[in-house]
Amino acid sequence: MKTIKSLFFSLFISATLLISCTNDTVNDIPDMQESKATQVAVNQLINLYNDDGTINESMNPSGHLIFDFCFEFIYPIHLMYNNSAIITTNSNEELIEVLVNTSDQLFIAGIEFPFNVAIYNPESNEIELLTIETENTFTNLIENCFFDTPCDCDEEFDPECIEIFQNNQPLIITFPNSCYANCEGFTTEDFVDCGKTSCEDECSQEEDPVCVEVLNPNGSSEIITFLNACYAACEGFTVEDFLDCDSTSTCGISELEIEIGETHCGDSYQLTVNFQYENTNGEEYFDLYLRNEVLLSSFQLSVLPLTIENFPLSGYEDDYIKVCINDNADCCEEIEWPAPDCSPDDCYQFVFPIQMTLGGDVVEVASNGHVDYKLDLGYEFIYPIELIINGEIILVYQGILEGVYGERCD
Repeated sequence: MKTIKSLFFSLFISATLLISCTNDTVNDIPDMQESKATQVAVNQLINLYNDDGTINESMNPSGHLIFDFCFEFIYPIHLMYNNSAIITTNSNEELIEVLVNTSDQLFIAGIEFPFNVAIYNPESNEIELLTIETENTFTNLIENCFFDTPCDCDEEFDPECIEIFQNNQPLIITFPNSCYANCEGFTTEDFVDCGKTSCEDECSQEEDPVCVEVLNPNGSSEIITFLNACYAACEGFTVEDFLDCDSTSTCGISELEIEIGETHCGDSYQLTVNFQYENTNGEEYFDLYLRNEVLLSSFQLSVLPLTIENFPLSGYEDDYIKVCINDNADCCEEIEWPAPDCSPDDCYQFVFPIQMTLGGDVVEVASNGHVDYKLDLGYEFIYPIELIINGEIILVYQGILEGVYGERCD
């Protein structure tokens, strides 16, 4: 595989949540677009994996998707099947699971624009973010991936490493041999000691932790721990910045607050979430969970306060969220509040066919009678599902059985 080696991008990423309002028309359903570039991308991506979804080691020589493939999607992304069904994937693992279960009859045919990808920028030697606004932009990206000219290297293991930067932190990429590194555009001048970063070249491995305090984008503080003073100095900190690590506190979330905005016809409402955080050890994202540990999405801490335009009603008297710093189950805070009274007066109809699941098996259901039969067997709905209310098609993400949408029109 080859990554982009000659393009320079001015990049940015924005965190948004795409959940549709029940009163909105089809125009408010995620704006999916058939995309030949997306079809090429996913067909090339699945080549890196075995039929069961496990990594094909021979196709992933560096172990870093941006170099072994070309780029990496920033999740979540909304994809469209060839039958116009929409699916949301929240990680590369989820995307691969989707792709290994496609077929000639059911496959990914489109995507919602815009979306973001991570790419390697050789001009800055950094992993950067690129916003894909249009099909033409995505096509240009794909054309510069050189999928048709894979690296032709032997299997000799004589590792060569290069140092790049991601989130202003050094990152070592290890190639099996110099051929693979050269194939990605790196030369001997780029090679570094595979066992050490530049700071490790300068510093001993003696453990004598030093902590420093930095400011997060929302104004709260962050404690970063270094192996010893040399590593801290190597990253630009001075003795005046050093703190006693024993006196620093653990990761914490405080002052979690919500503000309810406009309600949307019985299924969702505008919700603003804000909180303070500290000592996240450099983590830049947080996860937002609904009741029963259902992950709504992940967001950058820098977007706080976060406004969710269509926060889904749970169907209970009280709505609920839990906020956790990403990859830190011990750094969480939760809050409950009275749900807005948005009970619908009208019945709903399904836009058939819909999908239901039991024990990992997925079936397609095309009538109310079939729905009732599958529910009696223990099947559950696969969201999102399209409903018709008052002649309008809306997209819902939960709550059908809890009565959020009233009675079914039978």
